Amino acid sequence: MGDALSAAAILEVLSEKRAALVEDALRMEQALAAARRDIEHLEGTIRLFDSRWQSPLRKSPRRSRLTPFRMGELTRLLLDEMRRSGTALTARDLTKRLLTVKGITAEDRAVRDAIGRAVGARPHQTEKARRDDLPGR
Repeated sequence: MGDALSAAAILEVLSEKRAALVEDALRMEQALAAARRDIEHLEGTIRLFDSRWQSPLRKSPRRSRLTPFRMGELTRLLLDEMRRSGTALTARDLTKRLLTVKGITAEDRAVRDAIGRAVGARPHQTEKARRDDLPGR
């Protein structure tokens, strides 16, 4: 029973530490957001005086890749799963099957959501590609 009490005490201390770190992180995120707003306002003011001025901090927008698939792998796996099933599948069902195939846990929400969005977009992209391949286009 002594081990259970010490484990409970340890869990309580760890939980308190986690709560403090979450609070610190939220405070830092708010400070960062405020600093970014201040920078944007300053850059806007600088552009009032010099319309050709470019921010040295600006980089071309680039989307990060959360998906664990190599180029073209997602489409290939989607088609393989649809062939294997022999019936119509929803985007959610396809996503679950792909998570299983790749060994990704459903708890990894960011990756799961990115795959779900990609799965939902693939049929539309495929249909657009088919239309673009039609003669006269």
